[in-house]
Amino acid sequence: MESRNLLPQNTRLMANLLSFSGGALDVFCHMYYHSLVATQTGNILLLIADWRSGSMYHNMLRCFSILFFTLGFLFGMWFKDHRKNAYWRVYGLLPLCVMTAILPFLTPNALLELPIIAFSAGVMMKTFTGSQIENHPFVIFMTSGNYRRMAECQTWSQSSYSCAAKRDKRKAC
Repeated sequence: MESRNLLPQNTRLMANLLSFSGGALDVFCHMYYHSLVATQTGNILLLIADWRSGSMYHNMLRCFSILFFTLGFLFGMWFKDHRKNAYWRVYGLLPLCVMTAILPFLTPNALLELPIIAFSAGVMMKTFTGSQIENHPFVIFMTSGNYRRMAECQTWSQSSYSCAAKRDKRKAC
């Protein structure tokens, strides 16, 4: 039997922990805020399904969740591009850990809590994008591939990164 050098984030234990954390975030947020933070595709479907129900407050929370998740994802892209050491993935978990530590002490306010949770989930999503379980691709949160690619293809004027260059690089391989 061959021995494999697995990175800590590529173990089955880490995959299970990350998967359960994503599921727990969605269950908690759906129970308390009627919105999802880890499953943005589901959030978009709930937004469309409930659009005419008269619950504009919940629809506004879903829009905030989508917006702040995307902002967190873009921040995660910046963070990943500017990493300085091998522990950058641990630092990507810090927003979620800090948020869950202070959340019980805040006055209940969905307009404050849900965007913070969604931003943290977006950072965590990008931090662990490209992870593998042993040698198999793995995604911790379910977002449609189109939504994730759309967020990845946002370009900043300071960056020379573009999705067209990434696509051309893949075709060359």
